[in-house]
Amino acid sequence: MRLIKKVSVLVLAIAMIVGSIFTGKVDNSYAATSSIKKLNVGKEYKYDLDGDKDEDYIKVYISGDKLKLKVNNATKTLISNFNEEYYYSVKLYDFNKKDKSKEIVCYWSIDDTWATRILKFKDDKCKVNKLYNDAILKNYNPNNGMITFEEYDNGRYNAFSKAIGCFCCYGKVRLNGYNLYNQYTANTFGIVKNNKYKANKKLIVYTNTNSKIKKFTIKKDDKVYITALYKKGNDKYIKVKDTLGKTGYVKVGTSMLFKNKSCVWAR
Repeated sequence: MRLIKKVSVLVLAIAMIVGSIFTGKVDNSYAATSSIKKLNVGKEYKYDLDGDKDEDYIKVYISGDKLKLKVNNATKTLISNFNEEYYYSVKLYDFNKKDKSKEIVCYWSIDDTWATRILKFKDDKCKVNKLYNDAILKNYNPNNGMITFEEYDNGRYNAFSKAIGCFCCYGKVRLNGYNLYNQYTANTFGIVKNNKYKANKKLIVYTNTNSKIKKFTIKKDDKVYITALYKKGNDKYIKVKDTLGKTGYVKVGTSMLFKNKSCVWAR
């Protein structure tokens, strides 16, 4: 999926530029990737991060082979093994207007690896330091704190690769205050959403993820589309659509559900 990811990086860069030019035109309910401020290395900033009406000291700097962040008296490593070949950005966001606090987000990419880190501070304490591997911010809704990531098969849904091969999906996380809540469903997109998967064996399709009622059966060699991934605890399902348009959920284990030649293998 290297080509897809490189194209996504280019699109993201263009979106960031366009977003910075047209900040006054951003839809308040669907803010794409618009940020409050880009935090440049070596510069000092002052913003109220925790809503206490006192300005917090912020500085991004390089120390040895690490990109680091200092907020007041708290110091955190943003990127380990950092070097000039990384494409990266550190920005200040307000993902949820209602929680009266702000986020610092670090994104980086090198070769076929990328990640996004979200940090939140209260006074001198880092209350949130969450790393999302193989994921990049796609958009967010500041009215409810819903964040959408463009994610790939080395991220939160990596266990699905044993059943369907490589994939890309839009994973969602809801942020409220100093809490992050993973959403259960991630919709597929692009080459994965449009790919026809050929069943490796008979598959039972259920009406929903909470039901044991069979909706229909996919026979061996039948072709289906994968429209979404579902993960709640240890429960994993894929949402499928057959060639007649019928949809339902197939339980995912540790074995391949589809024939290798019909899967997407991009790494």
